[in-house]
Amino acid sequence: MRSLARLSPRAASLIWASLLVGPTPAVPATGKIEWTTGINKALAEAKATARPVFVDVWAIWCVPCKEMDETTYRDPAVVAAMAGFVPLKVDQDAAENFCERHAVEALPLVLYLDGEGREIGRRMGLQRAAELLGSMETVRDGYASYVAAMARVESSPQVAASAADYLTRAGNPQRAIALLRRAIDRAPAPEQGEELALGLAEAQLAAGEAKDALGAFRRLADQATAPERRGRALAGLVRCLRERGRAADADAALERLRAEFPERAAGLAPQD
Repeated sequence: MRSLARLSPRAASLIWASLLVGPTPAVPATGKIEWTTGINKALAEAKATARPVFVDVWAIWCVPCKEMDETTYRDPAVVAAMAGFVPLKVDQDAAENFCERHAVEALPLVLYLDGEGREIGRRMGLQRAAELLGSMETVRDGYASYVAAMARVESSPQVAASAADYLTRAGNPQRAIALLRRAIDRAPAPEQGEELALGLAEAQLAAGEAKDALGAFRRLADQATAPERRGRALAGLVRCLRERGRAADADAALERLRAEFPERAAGLAPQD
């Protein structure tokens, strides 16, 4: 294959997007996104094709929504990546029940749903192509495993931890928190309890609940039975202390992380 550096930006973006979406339906011959406006139709297609639903919530009066239509949704890489989703347009002014169910408060809003209509994640505000492609990749890459996990989530705490991790990465930490809290009550073994508690702390931090996460990170950084979990907890502790404005404590935790788990410390640069 020719180096991407030697290709035009348009050609390179199309190749990148094809690698992103994998073996999914082909890019529309029209070269543009073929939106549906039927919510039930989109959910049925998502279940039939094992694809998540990409929802663009818009309104005729929304200027940034129009800008996304004219820029982001015409980007060749976004058009190509959308083949991995069922694209749905929802007019806020004409879908009151849908918007109330999904707590739509501001536009533009991108929602990712599964075939049951459950929210996977969301992106608020005007999205440029590059940032949107990143969230699309996260949602699409883990979707098959997520669907399989949700079929067993109530019977297996380990599976619940996997589904919650996906939801946190996809931008729905609140739903991850709910899953993990239910699973913690059913955890049959201490190691499973540690994994669930760590996932809960990470989801709380992602949800802006650093105060609630702090104690679990501190405890697991000292007491987790597996080194991998201690490293994750210590990295989480650094981020949590920074979020709480405790710079000196965060620096001390970072120094410990560097000494014990240098590979994890690489992604946490010192703050000014």
